[in-house]
Amino acid sequence: MKNHEAVFPTNWLNMPETKLTPLFKQYLLIKKEHPDCILMYRLGDFYEMFGPDAQEASQKLGIVLTARQITEGVKVPMCGVPHHSLMRYVKKLVEAGYKVALCDQLEEPDPRKKLVARGVTRIITAGTLVEDEFLSEDSEVFLMTLAEYRGNIGVCILEASGGKVGFLEFRGRGTKGKKSETFNKIIEEIKRIKPQEILIDEALISIKAISEFFQEHPFLVKHTFKKEISENDASFFIRKYLGTEFLESYELKDNSATQLTLYYLFKFLREVFKVENPKLFFHRIYPDKKLILDELAVRHLELFGLMEAGSNIPNELQRGLYGILDSTLTPMGKRLLKRRLREPFAERETIEAYLTFIEELTKTESLRKGLREILRNLPDSERIMNRILLNRSNPAELARLKKTLAIVPRLKDILSALSSKSLSAKLLHSLPESGKLLSLISTAINDEPPLNIADGGVIREGYNAELDRLRQVIHEGELWFKNYEEKEKNNTGIRTLKVKRTEAFGWFIEVTKASTHLVPSNYERRQTLVGAERYVTNELRERELEIESAKERALEIEKALFDAILEQVKVEAETLHSITEVIAELDYVLSLAETAIREGWTKAEISTSGILEIKEGVHPLVLKTIGKQKFVPNDCYLDGTNVQINVITGPNMGGKSTYMRMVAILAILAHMGSFVPAKSARVSVLDRIYTRIGATDALSSGKSTFMVEMVETASILNSATDKSLVILDEIGHGTSTYDGISIARAVIEYIHEGKIGRPKTLFATHYFELTELSEILPRVRNLKVDVRNIDGELVFLYKVLPGFVDESYGVEVAKLAGLPEDVVKRARAILNELEEIRRMSLAKARQVIQLGLFKESKV
Repeated sequence: MKNHEAVFPTNWLNMPETKLTPLFKQYLLIKKEHPDCILMYRLGDFYEMFGPDAQEASQKLGIVLTARQITEGVKVPMCGVPHHSLMRYVKKLVEAGYKVALCDQLEEPDPRKKLVARGVTRIITAGTLVEDEFLSEDSEVFLMTLAEYRGNIGVCILEASGGKVGFLEFRGRGTKGKKSETFNKIIEEIKRIKPQEILIDEALISIKAISEFFQEHPFLVKHTFKKEISENDASFFIRKYLGTEFLESYELKDNSATQLTLYYLFKFLREVFKVENPKLFFHRIYPDKKLILDELAVRHLELFGLMEAGSNIPNELQRGLYGILDSTLTPMGKRLLKRRLREPFAERETIEAYLTFIEELTKTESLRKGLREILRNLPDSERIMNRILLNRSNPAELARLKKTLAIVPRLKDILSALSSKSLSAKLLHSLPESGKLLSLISTAINDEPPLNIADGGVIREGYNAELDRLRQVIHEGELWFKNYEEKEKNNTGIRTLKVKRTEAFGWFIEVTKASTHLVPSNYERRQTLVGAERYVTNELRERELEIESAKERALEIEKALFDAILEQVKVEAETLHSITEVIAELDYVLSLAETAIREGWTKAEISTSGILEIKEGVHPLVLKTIGKQKFVPNDCYLDGTNVQINVITGPNMGGKSTYMRMVAILAILAHMGSFVPAKSARVSVLDRIYTRIGATDALSSGKSTFMVEMVETASILNSATDKSLVILDEIGHGTSTYDGISIARAVIEYIHEGKIGRPKTLFATHYFELTELSEILPRVRNLKVDVRNIDGELVFLYKVLPGFVDESYGVEVAKLAGLPEDVVKRARAILNELEEIRRMSLAKARQVIQLGLFKESKV
């Protein structure tokens, strides 16, 4: 601090209270209760920070650091932010990994008291954001909680903005290998979910694999906790919270680790939201009912954003595949679409139910039009309801719920008209009556109430007789002041006399200087201005007191009524939650139907035969980029029995990667219940899609490009099953040629032998030596990306055909890239020399391979 030298005692939090000002006594008491937070302390129109909090915040927020005296000779650092822009600053701190405690005034200032009561009303953390200032309409915020009990690990995943909690339990008992597998699954879940914040049991942090993971990912916001209750106490707490002795109905029975996890989640939410029993909506997570896409698959397949997005690419494509699919009309639908793209279905019956529903919508314009009209411009009812449950809502939000509640009868009519019985019947059955809640809000709340209850005018006229009477008194009082002005003008003869009001002085009579000689004796001078005098009378004072008293009482009644209405709305939380879920589902299927019509997609056939067959499939993102006229459709066939592995050869830029990604994307779309960009498709239900594409370093953890490639490949080989789809691109290219060929060949043989399973595999490579495997391994087939060398010019045809390419065309691609002509010529000469050497040794090499390695191959 340059301008404010602060004597900053290191033990300032423990200074004797007798030496401190009353304000700092209060501040320190509150700060000691929240030592791990940056405390924002409300003082007038600012939220102030002191001590180390101020020093850190001023740097992160770029605001001026000053100082404030807390006792004689002692100053501490201080900085502050305006209350009206509070959340803008809080957001920066939370994004930087801090917890922020908001300390507010708990009562109106009283002139008779020196100090206003204050307390922490909200702790804002990265994983508990519910305020609109932090959230886009399609974003989700995840808080993951992990706890261990007797080798089992409970996992809870809270989506904070909607109040939804998914849970599962990993069974870790048994051998060391089984426990290691469990820890790997947990790490995989963390990578896949990408939670903004993690609460984790101390016992788990001490485990080497998990500890190393957090060391490699220091940016993850995590908090550890010690076990403080037994599993029996946790079970008692959960039963009490849920209001039932039968945990079977929530699928929580015999899941002690999960119950412990839920307890610590509840405890954390109580602390941050200052709500005794935060209402949450539960569902059990079944990993085997979802098509698993890890973080690599999501990134490689560009589901939510392009890996390399240029400025000339339309915004729709900047958002990846999601941008093409998103024709949603509601925030709830947008979030569900994102969720389903990240976690597609893996059950045939479910997928077919959605496909049937979407097919009917594509054939019936009237149904689509009806749904569009209903869903358009709906509020984010899910988040509004959640904020009501957490006491973070406002009157305007409550009023907006009426629009959502009012559409329920129309939704029922549309669902009743649908013939796709499985899904529409389920949605219709889950859609509750909304009349009771709609009647309450419509009767009690004005159509356009203010944001703040303190502004008044929230409760509708006719809802409460006493409030109506007081409002009448206030209204008549305001008319009285107008009449009083005319009366005094007549009584005094002062035509310039005005009856006015200011916040500072209340009601008064204003007379210009030229007319003060006409002022009667009962006028009491209140204030002197340059050109006028201000006065009050007993009559004016009494009426003002009466009006202010009526306003205070009316506001008290309004606040009490509003709080009571909110409590009644909270009772109906399950009703509104069910309605918003149905709205999200309908918006989801409508969006996919609109996409299918707009893009000309077709309905896939879903089977359990193990066959993945695509006819004239296209990559939707590439198609959008280059246009339908330029894109070449391609076929694919894999079945795991006769054609398990396709080895794909061809030059760089020939389309190998696009082809493989296209197959994976079509499989994902089909599993979402979506139509697909192909002439036809037969898709067998998969459990997981693995991708190993591209070259990346992990320098922070000391891993080279090749090491990353091998780690990712190892993960695939150790977990892929018969129901998996594996995409491998250029395995072995991070090392020497012979090492690379050896590793790539061994990987193909391992996948073919099926020690874990026989995953359907697309394997792109420049090692054309690997094409010989189709003669040895019965389930390997060769595919090539067709390319022609015409008069020394490389022509890409982008057609994938049976067969193989026996040269890489690397020099030709280098020429296309713009290498100098001398370099290209010299490269061709060197290549010819090397090719001659290769041809001379090829026969001998084949003999060695056939006599040696092939004997060990197991089919």
